[in-house]
Amino acid sequence: MIYAILINAVIALVTLVITFKAAKRYFTTLSNIFSALASLVLMVVEIVILSRGGSMADLPVWAVLLKYTATVSVTVTFLTVMAFLGPIYTYKSQLSGSGAWVHLAGPVLAVIAFGLLEKGMKLSFLQACLGMLPTLLYGVVYLYQVVVRGQEKGGWEDFYSFNRGGKWPIAFSAMVLGTALICVLLTLFHNA
Repeated sequence: MIYAILINAVIALVTLVITFKAAKRYFTTLSNIFSALASLVLMVVEIVILSRGGSMADLPVWAVLLKYTATVSVTVTFLTVMAFLGPIYTYKSQLSGSGAWVHLAGPVLAVIAFGLLEKGMKLSFLQACLGMLPTLLYGVVYLYQVVVRGQEKGGWEDFYSFNRGGKWPIAFSAMVLGTALICVLLTLFHNA
């Protein structure tokens, strides 16, 4: 449990410092802030449990689900950079400066903590579906801001290039299916 507490402390501290002044419209920023806050909560809960002589089996369900959902979110960020944004904008641009933390190190640490160290309860299929929520909610907002409203009417530029060539239906479907696959794989990793 000590290692989980330490990793959660690092995730929370480094992420909150890095994202303090970052624009809050990017999924990368939002997912990393979510991960930092979930890590902070888990760290406190784990310290309390440890001080009482408990184990990971004593983690409350809500805390595990919070950390799981946040971990799915930053894994979406990581894999989107590795599979899509890196080839478009270059890995150097995506993994330099604070990008090295928010696109790579932070997400990897979150997966390690949740998948290997915070094994108190097994997730059910229904619980695993909760991991879809941040991507779905952000996807709807992004779709509205980029496609429906559009930059010319005060919406967002297509900074993720998901509407390149008007192919937002493909990108939206790929993000939903990719997130579902991440939910399944992270749940299997955690439950193993």
